[in-house]
Amino acid sequence: MSAQNPARDRPAPSAERSIASLLENLSEVERERLAVDVIRQNRRYLEHAQTLFERLRNSDGAIAVHGDAGRNDLRHEYHFALVNLSGHHQVVRAVIDALGYVPDVPDATSSGETAQGLN
Repeated sequence: MSAQNPARDRPAPSAERSIASLLENLSEVERERLAVDVIRQNRRYLEHAQTLFERLRNSDGAIAVHGDAGRNDLRHEYHFALVNLSGHHQVVRAVIDALGYVPDVPDATSSGETAQGLN
């Protein structure tokens, strides 16, 4: 342990335990509402990553116009989206575990949601 920064030397709490502690004082109705929002956000992250994948797959024309730098930027944006999606999967799992079931979530097309709603 470092005498300079003992807080840094303590093991960090797991993300799942941290999320569970945030949810423990919520009612079932509040947890379900939160779970629905988390699932919707996950769908937006997934849609965004899929859109980037499609753009990357079809980027041969973009290379001719913008050069290889444009494709590299697109690859970076896609990998960043995958990291966000992967991390968010852990949030979804922790919230669903705290709720105890997967709530019904309307399809995004029926509620007008798009990938533009990413925060």
